[in-house]
Amino acid sequence: MNLAIASGNYHGLTPVALGLVVGGGAFIVTLLIMSMLILAIDPREYQSKTLDRPVLYDEEPGENPAGPSTPEAPQR
Repeated sequence: MNLAIASGNYHGLTPVALGLVVGGGAFIVTLLIMSMLILAIDPREYQSKTLDRPVLYDEEPGENPAGPSTPEAPQR
């Protein structure tokens, strides 16, 4: 079974084994996407503020932006 997966030939795999391979790939992709979303926001910027909308949404027209008017590079 492992040889079939390594060679890219799924002939001979049971439906359960193929489901586990596909499910494992989907799980890994989900974890990667969630970790990249966590890295997209600096939590120190929003620590003391009360948030009434999602942080990654664009500002509504006429709304005051919460941060500085010019984006700064993240400090490391």
